[in-house]
Amino acid sequence: MKVIEPVRELVHGEEHKTSRKVVFMAYCKECRFFFPIPQDADDYEPGKGDCVREEQDDKGKYWLAKPVMGEQDAGKCGFFIKRIGG
Repeated sequence: MKVIEPVRELVHGEEHKTSRKVVFMAYCKECRFFFPIPQDADDYEPGKGDCVREEQDDKGKYWLAKPVMGEQDAGKCGFFIKRIGG
């Protein structure tokens, strides 16, 4: 989904609407860390998945997972990386 927002500029100290900026919304289901939950799983819901990332600390590597909905806005997520190829 894309959102069109007006762009405002200051010209001689006054705010003027100049053009429109197209912003594409990012969804969790478009992220490389999103994994959909299989239909035969106990916690299955349509669109539900897990956000699974590999982390590392002084003790070693581990996986961090949290449940998310695929249609959730990921625009403010600091870990969002666009999935390539599907």
